[in-house]
Amino acid sequence: MGSSTQDQPPYPSTQPKPRRTFAEAAVQCTTPSGQSPFNPRSPSSLVNPNANQGHAAMPVTSQKREEGIQLSVEQRRILAMVKTGQNVFFTGPAGTGKSVLLREVIAQLRNQLSHDAVAITASTGIAGLNIGGSTVHSFAGIGLGKEPEDKLAGKILQSRRLRQRWQSLKVLLIDEISMLDGVLFDKLVYCVFSPSIPLQVL
Repeated sequence: MGSSTQDQPPYPSTQPKPRRTFAEAAVQCTTPSGQSPFNPRSPSSLVNPNANQGHAAMPVTSQKREEGIQLSVEQRRILAMVKTGQNVFFTGPAGTGKSVLLREVIAQLRNQLSHDAVAITASTGIAGLNIGGSTVHSFAGIGLGKEPEDKLAGKILQSRRLRQRWQSLKVLLIDEISMLDGVLFDKLVYCVFSPSIPLQVL
């Protein structure tokens, strides 16, 4: 007796899945409309530090820049966006070259600007260590960030060290941002985004 194909149990396809690539989008965090993926609120009062020296995250010592690595067209496009001062968000599954691109971004930004002008941070301590940086909480000087925005801003204003740190900063890089609470991100926006502090966020 012949068997019908519909009587056969379904089996997963053995065809290899196509390789996934980056998904990137410009993130305009400073616009008052709050239309970025992080939806930052438009602050009514912002920190305006008056200093020209600062302290950024620790240098990238645990990661070595790959010699001879060729970036893909997509990676080069993202790098070009970063180098022109755009706020950028890029992500992708494992194995798509995020870490390679991240190290190239860090190296070129610090070569283009200065070491202290580029803060390397992450949402967790382990992620921060992996990129040779610190947690965004530690860098920002806000602890756990549980207080209201105005009190967190007050912490920064009252500390000369924190004011200098933010004043010298030009680029804030946050790795594993998907693990960063959106409310905390809004508080950071409230505290430090100001027309007099042209900060780039990655």
